[in-house]
Amino acid sequence: MKFAALIKSFIFLILAKLWIFVTKRKSSIHFLVGSSYGESVDENAVQLINHIRNNGFKCYFVSNSIPDYDKKFHLSRGNFNTVIKALQANALFYTHSPSDIIPHSHKLHFLKKFLKFPYEVFLQHGIIGLKSKNNTGLCLKSYVKYLDKSFDLMIVSSDWEKRLVENMGVEQHKIKVTGLPRFDRYKRYKLRKNMILLFFTWQKIDSLSSKLNLIRESKAVKKLQDQGFELIEVHHQMQLKNSKPSNLRNNHELLNSAILNCALIITDDSSAAWDVLYQGGEAIFFQPHSQWLNNFDWLQERVAYDLDELDNKLSLAVTGNSKIPIFTKYTDNKNSKRVFDLVSSR
Repeated sequence: MKFAALIKSFIFLILAKLWIFVTKRKSSIHFLVGSSYGESVDENAVQLINHIRNNGFKCYFVSNSIPDYDKKFHLSRGNFNTVIKALQANALFYTHSPSDIIPHSHKLHFLKKFLKFPYEVFLQHGIIGLKSKNNTGLCLKSYVKYLDKSFDLMIVSSDWEKRLVENMGVEQHKIKVTGLPRFDRYKRYKLRKNMILLFFTWQKIDSLSSKLNLIRESKAVKKLQDQGFELIEVHHQMQLKNSKPSNLRNNHELLNSAILNCALIITDDSSAAWDVLYQGGEAIFFQPHSQWLNNFDWLQERVAYDLDELDNKLSLAVTGNSKIPIFTKYTDNKNSKRVFDLVSSR
C-alpha cells in the first residue's frame, strides 16, 4: 500500500512538472503549508498561515479533509492539483515532513534538483531538547537527519536548541533561530486556572494505561480535585490511530484550551510542556518506566519516577514558587513574522 502511494507521488511529480512546462502557465505568488501528515491540528502551521494571509499573500493549507475555517484556500493532500501548486509555490512549509504536502515525498528527495523544488522549510511540531541522547533521542536524531535531505531551512526556538540540532548532524547554515509560530498566541505569565492537563506522547496502549492508572490513584491529584482543580485528560492524535478502539479521546479544541489555561501539565516527555512552562504554568514529567529526559537541573526537579515522587512534586508544583528558565530567545509574539520575513527575503 505504501509502495503504491510512493509510486503515485512519483508519477504525479513527473506529470505535474511536464504539465507546467507544456502549458507555460505562470502562477501568482503563493505558499503551501502542511501539517501532521494531513491532519489539521498543528498550531505552528495555523499561526504561520494566518500571518501570511494577513499580509496579503495567498497561502494554501494542505490536509486530508477540509477544515471548517479554511474552505477557500484548501488543497487535498496528495491530489494532482496540489502537486502542481506545490511545484509552483514560492516556498513549502511543513511541521513533520514533506509528506505533510505530498505523501512519501521525503523519500523522493533525489528528484529535488531535477524538478526544481521550491524552498522547503521545516517548522517543527515541538521543541527538541527534552529527550536525552539515549533511547528515543536516537530516534529523534535519525528523524531530523533523515529530513535534512529534504528541507532547506529548519527553524528553532533558541541558540540552545540550534546547538542540539547541529549535534544531530544538520549543517549550521540550514538552522535559523526565529522562535516557533505557535508561541505567538501565548502571553508570558498569564493568570492560570485551577486545571491540570494530562497529556502523554503516543506509545503502546499498555504503557499509557499504566501511567494513567497510577496518576488516577495519586493522593495528591485527588486532594487537588477536592480543592477545586479540574483534571483534563486528552490523548495524542497518533495514539488513537495506533491503538485498538478504547475510551481514549482526542479533542483538539479542548487540548488547545487546556494548554492556554492550565496551571499544570503532567506528561512523560511531550513538548506541550514547553508551551505551559512558557506561559508561567508548571510541568511534571512522569516517567515510571523509563529515564529519557536530559539531565538539566531545572528539568530533573520536575521529574517523577514513581507515585510517591509524583505526589511530592504535585504538592510543590501548584504553589507556583518554582523558577522557570526562559528557554526561547524571543518573547515578543513575532515568531511568524521572523519566519516569513526570512523566507520571503531570499
